[in-house]
Amino acid sequence: MTVADIHTHTTYSPDSVITPEELIDRTQRLGIDIVCITDHSIFEESIGIENFITRNKSPLVIRGVELATDNGELLIFGLKNDFWKPLIKGMEFLPPVEKVISAVNSFNGVAIWAHPFRRHNVMHYNTEYKTFHGVRIMETLNGHNNDTENGNAFVYAKEHNFKMTGGSDAHVPSELGRTLTLFKETIQTEEEFISALKTSEYRPIKYSEFKGRELGSFFQ
Repeated sequence: MTVADIHTHTTYSPDSVITPEELIDRTQRLGIDIVCITDHSIFEESIGIENFITRNKSPLVIRGVELATDNGELLIFGLKNDFWKPLIKGMEFLPPVEKVISAVNSFNGVAIWAHPFRRHNVMHYNTEYKTFHGVRIMETLNGHNNDTENGNAFVYAKEHNFKMTGGSDAHVPSELGRTLTLFKETIQTEEEFISALKTSEYRPIKYSEFKGRELGSFFQ
């Protein structure tokens, strides 16, 4: 089994105070197998994070992005570059979600709807939820959401047969690892992680569950 925090931010995001060193050190001490860095609409600029990754040592660090679109935000993995920038045309401020999803599919990446029912963020007002069906994975346990927001996401995902993930959405070190995703299989590479998100069995859990319960019982 593999435990992952698939939604975190570093100082490459303007609203986070977690340095790359702190992120890797804290998740290592928490016993988390994978930590995904999903800074806001930043990928190429954060290449410097690679300098802090300890090879052949837990946790496995995967760089993705939390990308704001014209219909909510996505966590995206499998990136090679800032693919979304050419998708913004004319007076558009945000890339169209349909074009983003099409591009992710074209490079065999994977996308997850991030905290889709969060109401206090302008990114989530007037969201067209039918568009979610272009993506089959939804974050239903977000460390910054309240219980109602997470509950609404869970109900929607359950009713529409979405896979579900959890992530801390950490912006300060103490928030790291508080909500996680538990994978049934062992994951050792970024390629295996992306494949597992598409095809494996997994579920969101809280850190207290991770430390206080036999993990195998989650899949019985």
